[in-house]
Amino acid sequence: MGSQFVLHDDEVLDKQSASVFEVEQPPRAAQNGKASLQRLKRPTVDVFIGEDKEIMSLEGFQSPWYKQLLFVVLGICTFGLMFLISKWSLKVRTALRLRHCPLKEASYVRVTLQEGRVTLHPVEVLQPSPAATHPYLSTQQHPDLLAEAGFPVQQRLLEFRCGRYFYVEESDTFMPVPNVPKAFNMQLQASAMRLAATQDPRVLVDRDWQLTDRQQRYGTNDMKIPVKSIAALVANEMWHPFYVFQYFSVIVWVAGDAYYTYAVCIFVITWFSIITSAVETHQNMKRLADIAHFSCMVEVLRDGKFVSMPSQTLVPGDIMAIVPGTLPADCVLLTGECIVDENMLTGESVPVRKVPYSTSVEGLSYCADKHSNCTLYGGTKVAQARAPGCGRTSSYASFGLSPAAAAGGCALAMVVRTRFYSAKGQLLRSILHPRDSSESFVSDSLKFIGVMLVACMGIFIWAAVVLAQLGADPSRIVVRFFDMITVAVPPALPACLTIATVFSIGRLRRNGIYVTGPHTITLAGQLDVVCFDKTGTLTVQGLELQSIVPVNNGRFEPAASDMQQLPPGIPQLMASCHGLAMLGDTLVGDPLDQKLFAASGWMLKEAGHEADYSSANARQHLALVYPPNRPAAGAAIIRRFEFSSQLQRNLVVIQTGAEQVGASNGPAAAATDNLLGSMAPGPLLIELSQGGGQPPAAAAGSSGEPPGIIVYAKGSPEMIKGLAQPSSVPPDFDRVLAEYTKEGLRVLALAQGHVPAGLLPEGALVKFSQQQLEAAVPLQLAGLAVLENPLRPDTAGAIEALHKAQIRTAMVTGDHVRTAISISHQCNILPPGRPVLLMDAAPANGPITSSPVALSVLYPDGSVNHTVTRASVLPQVMMGDLECAVTGKGFDALLTAPYDQELLQPMLRRGAVFARMSPDNKQNLVELLGSGLQVAGPGCPKLGSHVGFCGDGANDCGALKAAHVGEGRGAGISSLWHLAY
Repeated sequence: MGSQFVLHDDEVLDKQSASVFEVEQPPRAAQNGKASLQRLKRPTVDVFIGEDKEIMSLEGFQSPWYKQLLFVVLGICTFGLMFLISKWSLKVRTALRLRHCPLKEASYVRVTLQEGRVTLHPVEVLQPSPAATHPYLSTQQHPDLLAEAGFPVQQRLLEFRCGRYFYVEESDTFMPVPNVPKAFNMQLQASAMRLAATQDPRVLVDRDWQLTDRQQRYGTNDMKIPVKSIAALVANEMWHPFYVFQYFSVIVWVAGDAYYTYAVCIFVITWFSIITSAVETHQNMKRLADIAHFSCMVEVLRDGKFVSMPSQTLVPGDIMAIVPGTLPADCVLLTGECIVDENMLTGESVPVRKVPYSTSVEGLSYCADKHSNCTLYGGTKVAQARAPGCGRTSSYASFGLSPAAAAGGCALAMVVRTRFYSAKGQLLRSILHPRDSSESFVSDSLKFIGVMLVACMGIFIWAAVVLAQLGADPSRIVVRFFDMITVAVPPALPACLTIATVFSIGRLRRNGIYVTGPHTITLAGQLDVVCFDKTGTLTVQGLELQSIVPVNNGRFEPAASDMQQLPPGIPQLMASCHGLAMLGDTLVGDPLDQKLFAASGWMLKEAGHEADYSSANARQHLALVYPPNRPAAGAAIIRRFEFSSQLQRNLVVIQTGAEQVGASNGPAAAATDNLLGSMAPGPLLIELSQGGGQPPAAAAGSSGEPPGIIVYAKGSPEMIKGLAQPSSVPPDFDRVLAEYTKEGLRVLALAQGHVPAGLLPEGALVKFSQQQLEAAVPLQLAGLAVLENPLRPDTAGAIEALHKAQIRTAMVTGDHVRTAISISHQCNILPPGRPVLLMDAAPANGPITSSPVALSVLYPDGSVNHTVTRASVLPQVMMGDLECAVTGKGFDALLTAPYDQELLQPMLRRGAVFARMSPDNKQNLVELLGSGLQVAGPGCPKLGSHVGFCGDGANDCGALKAAHVGEGRGAGISSLWHLAY
């Protein structure tokens, strides 16, 4: 087999903070001595990460037999009272039944979270095979050497909140298994490079990454959520302290006062509330369990061939064939291309295109959450899977791939996350274990009851003295004492609360609102702030192209909506600069890209698996776009960089002209071959053929552009302006942009750059990253695309109703700040005619100031004052004379330590518009408005309000989970994203 790559941790003294990539030979018989085993006994890199930040402490306990016996005797002697108290109090149960011990000997672990919650969990003892520690050893062959070398005989496993924690003796604590193995990035890069070099999946050997070890650490790939029966839920709910008090009240009324009527009513109401609550809980958990559980047969590469296996056996690092159907785990695409419906996870019904992982695009630090363009998420449905071309799918059949998968076409992907570590699993974990609200209606009710009980005791003492003076019997005084308690503490209160909540859930459900957290019903009545996403929430879903404003020689030309009136290059840019794909006869992809493509009037052509790749003269490209009935005037897309919310733009490289697209010989074709010859096959390589398999001919410059390679970019105006050559940017760029955004219109900037011969080194088009390509090719601003996104008809009324209820509203969006302010004026989030203070990051090339935040005031007429001072504007903001708007960059600058309290407080208390906000920005804002950032430095402020968030897409998931009450709009009840809040 040769050298094998084996991944190990660095020395224990480094506390698993660093790792090394060692190359070792499989130990031969002569090398199987104690010294070599001592070196090999270290745990693998995959095993552990740092301690869980949410956990404050872990304490070990054992359950000795004598304490169990004593507990039973004590419970019997107290007529079951001690059983009830231990059920209600974890401290009492721990003190009576368990004994403190070291973690390495513990049968139970008491977990104390940073928020103060305390839970008790059992410890499972595993008996691993030595192969789990080193793949070349077995107990049968080397039992004495293994024992002498100090290999762990047992593994102690703690499962907490759907995560797995293993005991590490060196740290004397339970360490969490990471979501992604620590060595995964190295394995992914090595696999991608091997596949690119050989196109042979047999080079990916499972022994390279210690399969057995990951199988033990990560367990089975199955998300099972236990669903208690209605009877079990009733049995658990009936012993709640509230209901036990009601039983006591009924007994007092019946035995002491013969008060049968009210006692029977309370008894019936109590059990009605218990049963209805149990049924509602059972239905919610069953629905969630049905969505969570999924299993199927998958084809996995093991020992150099594909094997059909249950999806429960998948572990991170497995290579699997991707075929149409539901995905059982998070995967990173290695070869081929997929069209995926992510509605189950994100709530968005638009299919998206997934492309293979590339180090030149994603970089060396792959992250499943950030690099979504090449990540297939578990629970989503693959509508179409395409092989990388050249008949390679059929060649996989010789490696054991099933005939159905080989014939239908498949891609290859590497499993990155399984179980509850996947994106779907983490969403389920947030539902099963929500954040603990520091205040709630129930806690306020308990405080009220406590005050009433104390007042009742004072009144009873006075009443008891009076009754004794009147000669009342002592037993009657005792009965009156209990009567007063049952009157002071309303016995119907918990039943009424439960029934009211159940009826509220039913009323909301009839209006199309599904409640997954009944506790949020009461929290919704305590909201102080409600934040709204803009597109699809306050405004209608989708955009309409209003016009294109072309730029010619650094000057704006008149806006036009007719493509015939625009320069020829702009329709070509709109038709090619996108991430769209064909799903059968349907064009799928981002709705914005679809609008621009449809407006161009061009066509998109992609070849299926039946395409002929045998021709030596076939030119391989990603896709062909062309005007209707004129394929010869088209352009070939040869490189795509998908849209990134961090970069706020996307970029494509196209090939135009007769010599480049259509010719099969001649000097121009040879030059193109030199330029593209080193390109590895892309995710969807097709032959641009016409008629009998020949490439379409095109007249030079028929598209209106010089023949050759062109780079197109599309994105936010401020980003594209920074990339474009200054000479191509009109001097009135900011003014024109402000005029459109003032009207609430969304604006995209378009840019293009020609790649003359010799500008780039050979193979640069495939080797360069997006940033390298943007730096190497001079981009020229081509124009502005102006789109309209009107308000929903009911938006203004809803905002006005919230204001009448004294509930503050705010808009949190990814759009331009001027567009957000305009829409806020239209829907009454901002009052008309009032100036707005803008908080943005200070320009990098500006003067050095003491503050990283730049302040300016936007007036109703559109003028801006950049010379304002803090002393002049901040008091006006706090007094309500100025409104406040913050950009995403300004928000990041404010959250950079040391915190600027002088600006943070006005932002939190008076901010009404938050623009260009990333998903993480949205979540951080909600946390700041509420109980504070989960991970914050000293001095980080918090507003302490009850916060609601309303959104409609995957970008809003973090904010929806962080809010006290979250409403997800647009998804059906089958969508996990919709059920999460």
